[in-house]
Amino acid sequence: YAVIKILHTKYHRDRFGIIANKVRNMKEGYQVYLGFQDALAKFMNLSVEYLGYIPNDDYVSIAARENVPVYDRFPVAPASQAFRDLQSGIFNW
Repeated sequence: YAVIKILHTKYHRDRFGIIANKVRNMKEGYQVYLGFQDALAKFMNLSVEYLGYIPNDDYVSIAARENVPVYDRFPVAPASQAFRDLQSGIFNW
């Protein structure tokens, strides 16, 4: 919220996308987005787009301890799949 507020007020940015992180599933990710969107609309009269979610995934922590991207170390992990799913959407956004 704070970063969006600074970018919007100081640098006049008005296009933002949200990726929910460490959520259980797609439904929870969207609920996180809706809560965030409500707060932005109420306090800043600003809206954001939902870009997707990254699930809570133990493989992310393991890869981080090894200093390697989860995408490279565990390509079939749920978080890795989510990154692949987000890739084209963010690229086209």
